[in-house]
Amino acid sequence: SGCSDNYKGNHFLPSNRSANIPDKDNCSFFITGLPPGIDTHTLLAHIRDVGRIFASYINDANPSAGHLTAAAKLVFFKKSAAQYFWSRHREQLPLMVCGYAAKVVRNRIKVAEPDWPENYTRVVVISGRKEVVQTATLLKIFEANFVFHLDEIIEDPLDGWRTIEFRFGSWRSQAQTSFQVLGNHPDFRGVRIRYGRDPCDRIP
Repeated sequence: SGCSDNYKGNHFLPSNRSANIPDKDNCSFFITGLPPGIDTHTLLAHIRDVGRIFASYINDANPSAGHLTAAAKLVFFKKSAAQYFWSRHREQLPLMVCGYAAKVVRNRIKVAEPDWPENYTRVVVISGRKEVVQTATLLKIFEANFVFHLDEIIEDPLDGWRTIEFRFGSWRSQAQTSFQVLGNHPDFRGVRIRYGRDPCDRIP
């Protein structure tokens, strides 16, 4: 797991207007009281059987500013998933993460249900010849083109073929952009690129 070293911004700045929707339709949450130093992999490992993640971002603890624990922003693709998450982790039912009882509230900057296909996820699966499909090569391409946070990378080599599954922290601007970058890259013609199942999604 990790974060691109290119990141210099603050994802918590309200750069977008809050959607004009009822609270129950808000797909965005703010989570406080998370363990200091928590990474994307640890956060998302505690969000299972809920729904596809549209976006996530962690703001680490900053003791000098009085923030002794970390916080996170989490947005789901579907309002049904957001409603289910809220029913599980409202104030009296905290999200337990590594011994910390994190508090879940609806984000005051409301996000409406994004209008994207059902197969779009934060997971990108790349399959092709092993001399082309290599983790180090893909990471170098991604780092040169966009900012990202990683949940996990899973490799599945088979003879001369290799499949690599990149589980990003977000679909928005991460998995989404990786798909576009590889689709336009001359070295990846003939390589299969598809979206995979988000492990945070509901179990069928």
